[in-house]
Amino acid sequence: MLPSELATKIVKADRAKKYGDPTPIAETAAALWNNWLGTHQITATDVQMMMALHKVARERHAPQEDNTTDICGYVNIYSRTKEALSARDS
Repeated sequence: MLPSELATKIVKADRAKKYGDPTPIAETAAALWNNWLGTHQITATDVQMMMALHKVARERHAPQEDNTTDICGYVNIYSRTKEALSARDS
């Protein structure tokens, strides 16, 4: 199966059953991201925080245990990235 075919299967079947229509989740994520970003350029740490916020949006609309696990993972990566950037820039 091609990656694009697998992605379509996951989005239309597995994720659709688990989370429903992705539009309200995307709208919530967009609002969270706009609030987080303000007007500055995206940084490496922003990427991790925005991914966590996407999971927050998903959890709000379709609570699942893996959402909270993913949030914790992204926050962990955020902290590690922040430390690595700080060490590199010192």
